[in-house]
Amino acid sequence: MDLLAILKRSEGKTLEFKRDRPFRSPHSGMLMPTYKGNKGNLLQHWVLVELVELIRTGMSSAALLCFIDAHAMSPYASPSGQGDKVFGRAQSTLPGQRSLYEQSWLELRKNLRVDYPTSALFVRHLWPGGIKFVLCESDSRSVDDIAQWHQSFAHEVPMDLHFGDWRDRFRRGFSGGDGVCLVSFDPFMYDRNGPPRRPNPGNLYPPDLELIGEALRDLKSVPLVLQLSTYSANNSNSLPDVLESVENTLKSAGLKRYAAVRANGNMMSLVFTRDFAEIQDANLEQRFSDWLDRVPK
Repeated sequence: MDLLAILKRSEGKTLEFKRDRPFRSPHSGMLMPTYKGNKGNLLQHWVLVELVELIRTGMSSAALLCFIDAHAMSPYASPSGQGDKVFGRAQSTLPGQRSLYEQSWLELRKNLRVDYPTSALFVRHLWPGGIKFVLCESDSRSVDDIAQWHQSFAHEVPMDLHFGDWRDRFRRGFSGGDGVCLVSFDPFMYDRNGPPRRPNPGNLYPPDLELIGEALRDLKSVPLVLQLSTYSANNSNSLPDVLESVENTLKSAGLKRYAAVRANGNMMSLVFTRDFAEIQDANLEQRFSDWLDRVPK
C-alpha cells in the first residue's frame, strides 16, 4: 500500500513516522501544496517571529518550547499565483530592512531551499533550546512534506503530526510539562456569526474558541502564548467586532489580550497570553505598521 493510501485510511489520527522509514512522495506529478504569497503571510510570520524572540528573552535559553500549529502547511509549498506586489517586493529585496523576520526568511531560503518558510520552520530556526512540535494538517500532500522535512532531525525533535481536522486533535487535549507553549491558528477567517448550516472547516467560529480553551486547560502549569490570525471581514466581521468576540470568549480560559496587529481592514493577528509575566511590551502593532510602510512599493 502506498503512503497516500495510508494517509487516507489514517485521516483523523496522529501519525508517527520513523526516521529510517523510506519516504516517497505520493504526489509526484500532482498539484503541489501552495501558499498565498500576500500581505497575510507577511502579517502572520512577522508577528510569529517577534513572539519567538520575546519568549526567548523572557525565558531561559534552555527552556523547552512546545509549538502547537493548527494549520501547519507544507514546508515545500509553491506560490498559488502571482501573489500581491507587497509580498513580492518583500521577498525580492531580502534581507530588506534586516528585521529578524526578513533575515530568518532569507537564511531559510538559502539553507533549506524553500520558497516560503512555514511557521514550524521559523520556530525551529529561531529557538535555541529544545522543541516539541504538535502539527495539524488536513492535506495529505502537505502531511507527506512535513514528515519528509522532519526526517532529518527526528532524533532531536519529537513531533506529534496529526492528519485531519485540528479540532479532532484538540479534543484529545494536551499534557502539561515544563518550559513554554506557543500556539498558532491561521484560519481563512474568524466568523463571529457562525457556524452556518454547512461550516467551512477552514474558518474559525465561536464554538471553536471554546474548544481551544478547554484543550489548553491542561497546560496551565506552563506559560502560554497564542496567536490567532484572520484575513477577511466578510459576513459582518469587522476587526473591532472580531476582537471583542475573541477576547470575551478566550477570557474564560484565562487568556488575556497582549496585542492586536492589523495589516489592513480585513487582516489582523491577535496575540493572547496566560501566566507569562516575563513577556515584555513590544509595541507590535506600531512596529509592524512601520515595517510594512517601508517595504518597497
